[in-house]
Amino acid sequence: MALVEDRDGNPLDISPKTRTIPAGVRRALNARDGCCRWPGCGQTRFRDAHHLLFWEDGGEHRLDNLASCAGAITAWCTRAASG
Repeated sequence: MALVEDRDGNPLDISPKTRTIPAGVRRALNARDGCCRWPGCGQTRFRDAHHLLFWEDGGEHRLDNLASCAGAITAWCTRAASG
């Protein structure tokens, strides 16, 4: 599957009907990030896609609202944001 962008190079939006990030968006995220985005981490395997604005709070499945994070860091971010 190819990454589909508009004429300005912006990825097309996908309406979030479920919390699960669509496979095409996840592939685009992995291609963009390459490793965990947490400063200093650099983990290239065992990463999760993480909504920067939580899906429950209206966060969409757009690349500008997603980041690749190592599993342990995703859990820490979730606890930090909710507590």
